[in-house]
Amino acid sequence: MPWFSLSFAVPLFLSGTLSATLAWCAWRRRKAAPSAVPLALFALACAEYAFGYALEILTLTPEAKVAWAKVEWLGIASMAPLFLAFALQYSGYRHLLTRRLWFGLAAPCLAMLLLVATNEHHGLVWPRTWLETVGPVRVLVLDHGPAFWAFATYAYALILVSVGSIVATALHGRAIYRRQSILLLTGMLVPVLCNISYGAQWSPLPHINPTPVAFAFSVGIFAFAIFRFRFLEIGPIAWQVLVERMPDGVLVVDGQGRVADMNPAFEAALGLHAAQAIGRQASEVLAPWPELGALVAAGKEGQFELSLPTGKAARDWALRLAPIGGPHGQPGGCLVMLHDISELRHLEAQLLQAQKMESIGHLASGVAHNFNNLLTAISGHASFARDMLPPEHPARQDIEQVLRNARRAALLTRQLLAFLCRRSTPPHAVNLNDLILDMGEMLGHLIGEDIELTTDLAPNLGTVRVDSNQIEQAIINLALNARDAMPTGGRLTLRTANVDVGQAGAEHHRAVPPGCYVALAVCDTGMGISDEARAHLFEPFFTTKEPGKGTGLGLATVLGIVRQHQGYIVVDSEPDRGTTFTIYLPRVDEHAAHEAAPTPETAGPAQGGSETVLVAEDDPGVRAWLGRVLRELGYVVLEAASGAEALALLERERGLRPALLVADVVMPQTNGKALADHLQAAYPTLPVLFISGYTTSAIAEQVGANGNRAFLGKPFSRDALARLVRELLDGVA
Repeated sequence: MPWFSLSFAVPLFLSGTLSATLAWCAWRRRKAAPSAVPLALFALACAEYAFGYALEILTLTPEAKVAWAKVEWLGIASMAPLFLAFALQYSGYRHLLTRRLWFGLAAPCLAMLLLVATNEHHGLVWPRTWLETVGPVRVLVLDHGPAFWAFATYAYALILVSVGSIVATALHGRAIYRRQSILLLTGMLVPVLCNISYGAQWSPLPHINPTPVAFAFSVGIFAFAIFRFRFLEIGPIAWQVLVERMPDGVLVVDGQGRVADMNPAFEAALGLHAAQAIGRQASEVLAPWPELGALVAAGKEGQFELSLPTGKAARDWALRLAPIGGPHGQPGGCLVMLHDISELRHLEAQLLQAQKMESIGHLASGVAHNFNNLLTAISGHASFARDMLPPEHPARQDIEQVLRNARRAALLTRQLLAFLCRRSTPPHAVNLNDLILDMGEMLGHLIGEDIELTTDLAPNLGTVRVDSNQIEQAIINLALNARDAMPTGGRLTLRTANVDVGQAGAEHHRAVPPGCYVALAVCDTGMGISDEARAHLFEPFFTTKEPGKGTGLGLATVLGIVRQHQGYIVVDSEPDRGTTFTIYLPRVDEHAAHEAAPTPETAGPAQGGSETVLVAEDDPGVRAWLGRVLRELGYVVLEAASGAEALALLERERGLRPALLVADVVMPQTNGKALADHLQAAYPTLPVLFISGYTTSAIAEQVGANGNRAFLGKPFSRDALARLVRELLDGVA
């Protein structure tokens, strides 16, 4: 009889062995996945159930069969709670597995095991038992009692909760979880259905329980899930999370050209929905973007750049295609990655613009140098002509007008250089009224003649501590923005006021905290700004202008400058009713420092001398005027058209030693600084006056204007030259 029983016992031993193997594999992965521990214990319970049922079939006496039936209950009673623990951890509900829940799950199991062990005394699990012949095998038949049915209800309730949590993961989890969940559900449903058919007597072999054998099938599915999808290892899940959270778009196309998967970034980039795209042909899904579809259809490895329309605008993308190898070296599809390079392209455009502006700045500096040389000669010789005429001569007024216009030209040149060659300066006390007045003429040229520029400047305006160059940049950006908002002309108003936010009657915006401020408002009568555009107004690269007409950085730059100075900016605008940008800067108790500017000549004779002055100037008009002024002041003047010519002159006249060197900074061959260094090496006490049409402070820093060196920017007046020459010779400069 035992030999015939082996045909029934072998599948049970096989099922138990597979379950034990699964338990061992899961236990080894317990550190990588917390759900591995309950899965290992569940598989061990399955193995114990299968081995116990196999030994029950192989034994011959009723007493031995009943004893093995009781042993089987060690696995039967613990299977449902352990599977629930595994399902909760797998589905992300690990926090529910508290000690109280563990005790609640274990208590019915322990009670059932106690009832099974003592069944002979009460018969609550099985009231009676007997043997039935099934083919050549004698099997134990149990008449189930109320305790059995109560525990069966409890166990199936736990299984139902477990299945529900796994189904939720399958429906809402990531793609890799969905495949795992389907396998787990399949593996669990098979033994459940077998157990139901056994209890309902639907089995083709009466009184033979197919449930332990069904677990062999379940264990095989679980093993496949472990080795195919590695759901007990953190690596695949981590990679899946990485792909889903990465900012670059990822699209997977299979060997048949169908969309296999895409991450949320790819969905957001092109406005697609993965649920509607997966399974369809990539050419159909990417039909709105034929250029992208053609590259994907070609499937060739490479990197490309293309512009794709997304919403109302087009963005630039870097596209990378990588083929995916299939079995036997056949093509298995391709991987598509999209990286948004729109901001990079904007930055490149800004860099090109900055380089262009730098080139224009260098060009303007050179032109300004020559222009200042011309202004120096013009104003100098005009001064000579004026001084030769009597006060009542009618031509004197014309010459005065020439001198006034020359001074205005000098001021405009200085502002143009300050704008094109802008550098950061340390914060200092500034009166915004003075700043606006100095910028008035330049702003008029920037906004055009069809826009009226007006000012409304508050008297007794407080001072602010700022980098004046940056504040000028902010005003220019706002003025240009206003100009673009008035394509058919209008009025631009610059308004200043002292504002005490927080005091009664003060009109201010609620976004500005209490304090004492100087307010600068830039108002236009343009087309206004919509509420939708206002929400993104200060975002970098946001622009409402046509492509190529704006960079989207103007207002973002203004915001950055205002915040850098601990200030605030408020926008008040409505469509077709104009726009007002109001900047609030903290008021300080300091006096504004005024920058020196070209001033008219002062009356009265200039003090001269009899010393020898060496003049090195490459511009003939300026050199002639300098020589005439210094000679009229009584000095002995030596003239040279370059630094090299000045050195040659001194080489020829070895006994000649100048008392002062007046040198243009920029000259061909040997420049002014090199000439001064050479002469001061021979005559350390020789004073030097540098002159240049480059009127920036960088030139003064470059030549080291301090001690016995001084700097005078062109154009300059006769009196300014005479005063500085005398101070250097007297050693007081």
